[in-house]
Amino acid sequence: MDRSETFGSFLDGRWHLVAADCPDDQIPQHRVDLVFHDEPTGLRGAILSRSDGSEIPLQSLAFTGEELRLRMSAPSGQAAPDPPFLVMAAVADRFEGGWEVPGMEHIRLKLVRAH
Repeated sequence: MDRSETFGSFLDGRWHLVAADCPDDQIPQHRVDLVFHDEPTGLRGAILSRSDGSEIPLQSLAFTGEELRLRMSAPSGQAAPDPPFLVMAAVADRFEGGWEVPGMEHIRLKLVRAH
């Protein structure tokens, strides 16, 4: 990240959440698409619906410039316990990490910018 950029402007835009071993040039259909908006009131994020492109707001989002922490919302109309945090470290032009759930450390993910 260029230090002249704000953290939010670096994150601003559409991203694909995929398995860590997925080639960057072969983004699979089975993925989660996210969008982040750098707004005057702060950074906000959402999951993009694959059916109609609508935005499903994230339950929480924090980005320090080095670490991204987000929590997805439960599907509409469903009561669910708090979902786990997705914790990712900034690595060059993407993020790498996984779910903050004991026993799921082996599921490695990456977040790459959509083109």
